[in-house]
Amino acid sequence: DEYDVLETESRYSKKNQEKLRQAWNSFFQYLIEVGQIEKDQFTPIKKDSKLSRVGSAYISEPEFELARETLYTKNADSPQLRNICLVVLTLAYRLGLRRSEVVKLSTAHISFLNGEMCGLSVQWWIERGLKTASSSRIIPIKALLSEREMLWLELITAARARGLWSRADLLHVPIETLKQYIQNCKLRPITTSNNFLFIEDDYLGQRNKATAQVDKIITLIHKALRAPGSS
Repeated sequence: DEYDVLETESRYSKKNQEKLRQAWNSFFQYLIEVGQIEKDQFTPIKKDSKLSRVGSAYISEPEFELARETLYTKNADSPQLRNICLVVLTLAYRLGLRRSEVVKLSTAHISFLNGEMCGLSVQWWIERGLKTASSSRIIPIKALLSEREMLWLELITAARARGLWSRADLLHVPIETLKQYIQNCKLRPITTSNNFLFIEDDYLGQRNKATAQVDKIITLIHKALRAPGSS
């Protein structure tokens, strides 16, 4: 994630971006060789990955809405993955989160007050660091998300705390149906309090595999974002 931010903000030419990638990979390979970091703590940057070429600052509201619809109408992946991409895209766009900040969220990062979801905490945890110390923050999501978007996040949070995934058509079901899904989910016992919100728990403690899942989610979202402009 740090490299994606660096490449995006550098505004380098394609030739210089390639030099930057080579230098980045060489530096971390050196750190591995001298024992400063473990091999599984670094994922080499692939040539011209294009994972960070779409910035939310340049996406209009109509493009954002069309991208969410595209995730459902032009995506052959599972309902579970479509829902993950839908909520990840929504949180990134509405809250201004970086890719690792949103995709590697934990259920513990969603806060409740008197039973009502009220905040999202961006903080360091063992599965995901932050770009800088000042990146740690608490976001008042009720002021930034619509009622439907709040219900999506609450349903995913409730399901993941119970080791479950939502496979319903979240984008199109009525709001009252979403509320019923949440109530049904809460009837089940909570099984964990420190797991991924959008990634399978099998990847806890496996940084490279978790990063591969992050890349998969981001790639699908970027395809949806590019689709409207390419038609």
